[in-house]
Amino acid sequence: IIEKECEYKISEKSMDILSNKRCYLSLPIEFSKDDSWKHEVKNVLVNTFKLKLLDPTDDPKQQITEEIKECRKNRDFDRLHELSKIFVKKDLAIVDRADLIVAYVPSGVCTTGVVHEIINSSNAKKLTLLVEGTDKAKISIWYHGFIKHRFMFGSWNDLYKFLESINNGEYIKDDKLFFLYNYPDVWLS
Repeated sequence: IIEKECEYKISEKSMDILSNKRCYLSLPIEFSKDDSWKHEVKNVLVNTFKLKLLDPTDDPKQQITEEIKECRKNRDFDRLHELSKIFVKKDLAIVDRADLIVAYVPSGVCTTGVVHEIINSSNAKKLTLLVEGTDKAKISIWYHGFIKHRFMFGSWNDLYKFLESINNGEYIKDDKLFFLYNYPDVWLS
């Protein structure tokens, strides 16, 4: 497989504010039928914006998904609970350690884990960015109740433009982005 070069290019004036910031990629896994979008998105977030991407699908805990399926099939709900607790605890612990979260919320896909991660991130006052993928108007109204629409995007390119504006220092006085601009990386490691 030949890797496609990043299609999104940032301007020369970039201040690299996002460089080395930890970004959790929240995405539907259990009921998602298509993850073809993920490779290019990860490529742009890591190679263009230089984010330290925390992707739950890369976590070694994914090895227990077959056992989870077996527990569900065999109706072993006690074991299913124990295994599922591992997923929830690990993913929420990673959300806690992230500087920001990018959540993919495609319309019509059950995203229970993503919802939990978005709520935890928002409650922790982290920058929580939502991407629907086709149309911002399709993002659930529930999110509009606690996340400002300026942090919601209909396409990945819209998200990239916003990230570039962060990198260019356009939101340096914005309280919601204070954390990204004002703490040295050494304090956060």
